[in-house]
Amino acid sequence: MAAAATLIVTVHYLRRTPKPLVDLSVLRIPTYRVTALGGSVFRAVAELLLPAPRRPNDRRWGFNGD
Repeated sequence: MAAAATLIVTVHYLRRTPKPLVDLSVLRIPTYRVTALGGSVFRAVAELLLPAPRRPNDRRWGFNGD
């Protein structure tokens, strides 16, 4: 919920600033918009696809604690 609010505030700020750090007008180019949004979705989902890190004493992974 906080991320959505931050996104809304940031987009509002970037649209009304005369010289924004990130120019959102480049998203009007269809090919760039697809690339930028697709990459963002991939980076968000890729984190969920990675296995959880193994703990040294976790017997399920074959560690015996030695």
